[in-house]
Amino acid sequence: MYFDRIGISILSITCMSKKLLKDKFQKIIDAYNSFQINNNNLKKKITMLKSKVENEKKYKKTQEVRKIISEL
Repeated sequence: MYFDRIGISILSITCMSKKLLKDKFQKIIDAYNSFQINNNNLKKKITMLKSKVENEKKYKKTQEVRKIISEL
């Protein structure tokens, strides 16, 4: 009887520990996934900004060429 209670106590502590570990790991996994999403969003924004800068450069060059042509 006494050993059964010890066994049940150890089992319940083990189950609680596993649940706590599972919760901690789930939080870590959630944080990592959130980081990945934010990282992907930043990559998309950087790509968009690079594209915008390139388009702006092309537009300025086009304007310069048009100005030179109009002066001729």
